[in-house]
Amino acid sequence: MIPHEDLIDEFAKRGVPREKLLPWGIPVRQNFMKEWDKREARKICHIPQESKSYLVMGGSMGFGKIQIFVLELARRMEADENMVVICGNNKKLETLLKRELVHRKNVRVLGYTDQVAAYMAACDVIFTKPGGLSSTEAAVMGIPMVHTNPIPGCETSNLHFFGARHLSVSSKHLAKQVQLGKALIENDSLREQMSEAQRRERKPEAAMQIVSLLEQLVSHE
Repeated sequence: MIPHEDLIDEFAKRGVPREKLLPWGIPVRQNFMKEWDKREARKICHIPQESKSYLVMGGSMGFGKIQIFVLELARRMEADENMVVICGNNKKLETLLKRELVHRKNVRVLGYTDQVAAYMAACDVIFTKPGGLSSTEAAVMGIPMVHTNPIPGCETSNLHFFGARHLSVSSKHLAKQVQLGKALIENDSLREQMSEAQRRERKPEAAMQIVSLLEQLVSHE
């Protein structure tokens, strides 16, 4: 099982028989597959209904200079905008940001949460590093995405893959990343174009297809 049909040639060049390649996508939890009502998601996440909302995620351990990024975004936010930062398991980052942003009523800093799908559904733009799973979850949810600097390696390839298909925008420079996010949140048409591209490329049925195949294989033994 591979993430996308456009990767078939890459796998085949490395010796995997084409007939064994099933481009079904990366499986995600059911919460990312369901149709969310945005107003209900905002109630769950305690996000003001009429605000423009950013979601910042850094993976389980946080990305790069996230504290500088968050402070810069907070500095440039308008009165009708708010931000949720999910730090994952990075307790040090969570403590630091809470201390730095204690007087910012429109910024909320969280540690680990099992409500990521709800926060994605509730927010308008997400900033995240180009990890395979988090980026897939965001694309399945249809949330406009700004990719932050990748960890060199497979995340660099992910960045190029998403960018080439208009599933995300990105920049090497922190200030430009903030600028791209603000451009998205202020322009309904840009957000809709990216969400449409995500709907075209996403594969929300991956988990069910993979489980179905495994059940068939087991039943034939």
